[in-house]
Amino acid sequence: MTLNDRRVSKKITLPGRFKRIYVEEGQGVAFFGGKQLLELDPYGEKFLSLSKHSMRIQGDLKLTENMILISRSGTIGKVNIVPKHWTNWIANEHIIRVVPANDEIAGYIYIWLDTDFGYELIRRFSYGSVVDEIDAHQVGQVQIPLLRNKKTQERINNLVLEANQKRFEAYEMEQKAISMVNELIIHSGSSDKKSHSQKKLTQSQDDISVSLDMPFDEAMQRLVRVKSPKKK
Repeated sequence: MTLNDRRVSKKITLPGRFKRIYVEEGQGVAFFGGKQLLELDPYGEKFLSLSKHSMRIQGDLKLTENMILISRSGTIGKVNIVPKHWTNWIANEHIIRVVPANDEIAGYIYIWLDTDFGYELIRRFSYGSVVDEIDAHQVGQVQIPLLRNKKTQERINNLVLEANQKRFEAYEMEQKAISMVNELIIHSGSSDKKSHSQKKLTQSQDDISVSLDMPFDEAMQRLVRVKSPKKK
């Protein structure tokens, strides 16, 4: 059986090239490429404009949980399964999308393609004299063996989906930890600034403090914060 069989996948797509319009964070959608494909958090510095690319984003760019991603050029055959926190993010046109027929086979597809056997089956379709490439049609021809023992296949699939869920939970915990550290740094900076201000105030108060047994000219100089003239 091959990946393009309807029992395995709904569709296999490769977005075409397009002119990208980037915007500031908060005004667009997180956008990443093949180099970041294996990262837990590929959320980078690029954000694609929603207003300029809304139709393409909804059509073939946005990612959905448990979608399978395959790098198609340069380093061919890197594979990942989309975790929950990547939902609605965007991967560039150098990444092929495999939409599983359902969640009952999504994990199994990913783990097969991620084996040495799956990697070689993907790589054998590569072409190009300078930069190796593959396309969505060729990925559709990659063979995938479905197991006769359905319970074993189901267990493999469920283990992958469970691991993918834990990746999402790890991401959530990491973000919480980062937020806590940032808060500590901010509060620490505020406390240091406050402490520094209090110290300067104390010093200023000491500078202008006077006593009854102090010479009149010295007392007046302190009150008006004028330095005492140097003695000749």
